[in-house]
Amino acid sequence: MPKSSAEIGQPDHIGRTLRELRRSHRVTIQQLADGLSRSTGYISQLERGMSQPTLKDLYAACAIFGVPVSWVVD
Repeated sequence: MPKSSAEIGQPDHIGRTLRELRRSHRVTIQQLADGLSRSTGYISQLERGMSQPTLKDLYAACAIFGVPVSWVVD
């Protein structure tokens, strides 16, 4: 689901994209948190745009979902 240019300009587009990926892959917040060795609160904050993922977490999440990082940030 590539994002439109209007969506990319919003600070929470990465979190929304991660949420869409997580849901489409039927992965729970707990499962993603476990895969990233992070808390469920951290994942929730990412998905709501309250914080941004580290590059390490972004690459790891993309690997879990089998998508390139460019797909999430473009």
